[in-house]
Amino acid sequence: MRLLIVDDHRLFAESLMALLSEDERVEVVGMAHDGAEAVELATQLQPDVILMDLKMPVMDGLEATRRIREHGLESQILILTGTDSAVGSEEVAQAGASGYLRKESGIEELRGVFLEAASLAAVLGSAASS
Repeated sequence: MRLLIVDDHRLFAESLMALLSEDERVEVVGMAHDGAEAVELATQLQPDVILMDLKMPVMDGLEATRRIREHGLESQILILTGTDSAVGSEEVAQAGASGYLRKESGIEELRGVFLEAASLAAVLGSAASS
């Protein structure tokens, strides 16, 4: 499963990369630190799953998600939000994301949500190729 991590906090992004790379099924193909960079890398790398921070400089995660969808990419996008975020599931869905997860969630919850998105990406990918 090809993964793009998008977060403006380098330590958090690198921690996610280390955590998720422990799974042999996961290949972290890129890391972006703002929404504009996320759109650029997503279109170049075409990852299966994108973990997208909500609040970032240059362009926020919802706008980056909308722009990725405008490029026709089928990547599963999970929005990561902090505790002070008022974003809801309806806003996330309208932007084109598959779901969202609060950053204060535990490691096992993150892995579970990520693996669900990865499984959906695999199913959609195999349906598109048949």
